[in-house]
Amino acid sequence: MNGSLNDSLSVLLKILLLSAAISIAIKYLPILEKIPVSSPLALILVLTPSVLMAGLLAWRSGRGVA
Repeated sequence: MNGSLNDSLSVLLKILLLSAAISIAIKYLPILEKIPVSSPLALILVLTPSVLMAGLLAWRSGRGVA
């Protein structure tokens, strides 16, 4: 049980660090200012993480790994 808790905390820490890195990159990378503002682009940027995660979870469940 303790190993499972350590694994869960490790995954949560990795997600937290990755989220912080992405947030910092979005805020401070000047190249992002050159992206044109449009509704389709905003929709793609908002939906991409969810679609990627759904695909990854579907792939893992298909392999029998949970």
